[in-house]
Amino acid sequence: MTIIRKVIYENEPLTPEKIEEIERASKMPITFDEDCPELDAEQLQKLTAIAKQQRAERKESFMTIKVHPVTLKKAKLFGKSYTDIMGRLLDMTINNSEILKQCIEEQEYDVTIEGEIVEEPYGDKNNILSFGMKPINSDENIHIFVTTVCKELYLKQKSFASFKLGNRLKVKGVWDFWKQSLQIKVTNPENIEVVIKHDRKVKLCDKLKKIYYITTENSLVNDDFTYTLGVENKPYVLEKIIVDGISLKQGKYTEEDILGFLMNALDECVKDCSEIEAQEDSFDTVICIIRGGGDEESFNIFNDLSLCEKINSTKFPVLVAVGHACNITLANEYMAMPEDATYIDFLTPTSLANYLKRHL
Repeated sequence: MTIIRKVIYENEPLTPEKIEEIERASKMPITFDEDCPELDAEQLQKLTAIAKQQRAERKESFMTIKVHPVTLKKAKLFGKSYTDIMGRLLDMTINNSEILKQCIEEQEYDVTIEGEIVEEPYGDKNNILSFGMKPINSDENIHIFVTTVCKELYLKQKSFASFKLGNRLKVKGVWDFWKQSLQIKVTNPENIEVVIKHDRKVKLCDKLKKIYYITTENSLVNDDFTYTLGVENKPYVLEKIIVDGISLKQGKYTEEDILGFLMNALDECVKDCSEIEAQEDSFDTVICIIRGGGDEESFNIFNDLSLCEKINSTKFPVLVAVGHACNITLANEYMAMPEDATYIDFLTPTSLANYLKRHL
């Protein structure tokens, strides 16, 4: 086997030879071997999750902090790399409880954390319920242990299903900083709010009557989606909802603008089919959100928690397929999953269309 390495610069046009070489490579068959075996859907899902986590771990985070002028003057004595040195110093200090005790006046303080359950809940002999959470605003895989001393009261009012893996909760309590594991003690069941239930399942009718698809104008993916569905002589209605800027064109719209556009589009779809009752047993109407590929930052809008909550709670199934197979977003993870679908059915808009064809 020969490995050929080429360097392609962003602003440098491709030569005819390079174009020919790329086209020739695209037609070559994929050869699997022991070092690179073919992966099934479950293995692809695990590999995608690992790759996503590795990208997050490699991504540097930035913050603005206030320091004394004398401190800044001393730091700059380290030279051009003084910010890197101060960052490493902060990393070391944050794990030193003795220094932290000198910096914080109170050992306990009120805090509200919103995040995903990442560890199975468990109870002890004192009737305390604990489970692990990962804050949504943390790039690091930090587990925060939330201890509820109101387990029985909570379960009488609500449900243990609130604590399933993958659910997103908003928890308010007292953060005891000096425990070996960071703990938030919750004494009031009203301070536990379920934001998103991760495991919502829906069933689609054998024959769908109406398909809405929310997309951007003039996107190539629209033709692929409708062509795969087959729009001619079909006994169903296909309705296109245009959201300008869903691909986050640079400088034209902000993420907040596009979020508003998407929310309005979902409301428009629900309002349009308000005469249709959301069946408890199966649905004959679905709403799809599709778009083509792009740089990783342009998909941040689909990680917005308010959008995920709306997708998850809309009475009609909202199916999300954006970008390429590697562009997995929270919107994908928290949509209502059809019972007969798998993760691989929503990797791309085309794979979503292929899935929907089974209900046409």
